[in-house]
Amino acid sequence: GELRPPLVIMAGDGDKVVDLGRQSERLHREVEGSSLAVAAGVGHMMHYAEPHAIAAAIRSLAAE
Repeated sequence: GELRPPLVIMAGDGDKVVDLGRQSERLHREVEGSSLAVAAGVGHMMHYAEPHAIAAAIRSLAAE
C-alpha cells in the first residue's frame, strides 16, 4: 500500500523464482497506475538478459 506510481514492474516469463501471475501481475493490479513489462523467454536475472530494457525503464521514470 505504500508504493506509488510511477512504478514499472519488470519480469521475465521464464522466471522460476518469481511467479509472474501470483507476484508480478498481482502487484501490477494492486498498484494503480503502475505498468508491467514482461520479457519473453527471460528468467529471474532480467537485468543481465535485458539491460537495455531496464535502462530504458529507468530513463522513462526519471523523465516523469
